[in-house]
Amino acid sequence: MKSPRHATLLAVFLLASCGGGGGGSDGGSVGVVPGPTGTPSPTPSTSPSPTPSATPTFAYDIAFDFTRDRLIPLIGAQIITVATDSGGRLLYNPIAASLIEATAVGTLRYEGASQQASIGLFNAAPQSYPGSQITLRQADRLTYEAPSGFLSIGQPGPSLGSLPAPLRYTVVAVQTVATREPSGQTNIIERRLVGGASTVAADVPRSGTAPYRVLAAAVSYAPNSLNGFVAQNVDLSVDYATRDVRGTITLASTVTSLPATTVTLTIAGQISDTSNRIAGSVTSSDGGTGRLTGELYGPQGGELGIGFTLLRSGDQLAGTIVGARR
Repeated sequence: MKSPRHATLLAVFLLASCGGGGGGSDGGSVGVVPGPTGTPSPTPSTSPSPTPSATPTFAYDIAFDFTRDRLIPLIGAQIITVATDSGGRLLYNPIAASLIEATAVGTLRYEGASQQASIGLFNAAPQSYPGSQITLRQADRLTYEAPSGFLSIGQPGPSLGSLPAPLRYTVVAVQTVATREPSGQTNIIERRLVGGASTVAADVPRSGTAPYRVLAAAVSYAPNSLNGFVAQNVDLSVDYATRDVRGTITLASTVTSLPATTVTLTIAGQISDTSNRIAGSVTSSDGGTGRLTGELYGPQGGELGIGFTLLRSGDQLAGTIVGARR
């Protein structure tokens, strides 16, 4: 099942030394009366100077490179719901948003020869998309259309999210799986995923602060509506010493057939002391609460990706935040 509204949400989401010398003077010879010959003192041995330890270097793969086989770990968030047609109008109940954390063992697998992509989660059989289902291939995005939904993989950047520069070590993915039951109901799974070249723990900075310019996108389900939200060119602040990730993001709705609304999120995350992972909470100005999971990507944690959920009185959101240090 793929409705025009789902297509609209997809389009919105896939919118980021030398040393000196010495000298001397010759003042003439000085006469010295020779004394008795003695045993010469031994020349003291000189200990060799210690070799300085080399600064460790780490290699990171470019994330959006689908010219070859790839296996990319994923995190993110999802919404699971059941849609019922009520006189031509879809109603959604129940609705359950949840995080997809690293423990879910999420992966994006891509085979360069066949161009097949697959999404695997929770050690279950992966959902595969053969190369014949590719409907869009561009420099920064790749989309598959399947009978049960779609998968779209993107590289956020200037033309996909209005970030200042393309993200090199981070990719985002949107997956929708919809299966229709004999009863007429449709089971729907909406996933917002992020992955890439995870920063090695020893390469995560331990001092200083930095702003990250980010793009945020989310899908929202209410009992009688489906909406999308996006925020572009906003900043999160990262303090490497305290390991805090903080910021405020205002999401704007994207489905024009619904009244325009905004959701203001407060992000409060913490980078692990022993890895590149981020965990924390999300709250909204209207009383919503949720959780987040994330990672730093690339050299020195120069990029980040976060999945989040938000539960409000009227709807539930699942989304991602991605960006790069400025």
